Amino acid sequence: MGRFRTDRPPFAAIPLHADGSTFTAIGNDFGAEEVFARQVAGHGRPGDVLLCLSTSGASPNVLAAARTGREHGLLTWALTGPAPNPLAELCDDALPVPAEDSCTVQEVHLAVIHMLCDVLEEDVS
Repeated sequence: MGRFRTDRPPFAAIPLHADGSTFTAIGNDFGAEEVFARQVAGHGRPGDVLLCLSTSGASPNVLAAARTGREHGLLTWALTGPAPNPLAELCDDALPVPAEDSCTVQEVHLAVIHMLCDVLEEDVS
């Protein structure tokens, strides 16, 4: 919504982990596995991109979100740890990081997200 490097029109982007009230309500009513999937079903529209991050590639709540995204016509991308893993196999495209340490996988994910933001901003500039 803000910007990465340059001023630009805002992009529609929703971090599904950031709304504590929604996260808690869905977890209480539907279980932890549904905390992202319910939000994807509510917010996602055909043609949207769902970016799924999972160090293991096996997180049940992230897998449920990816399945829901595909069912609703979203393009699903994954950033994961080493492949093969269920999330990489489920999504339309995946970037598995071949590192055994979770912290290394997460550091690479952050760098990739920054590169993605840079490319998206450059495309609209």
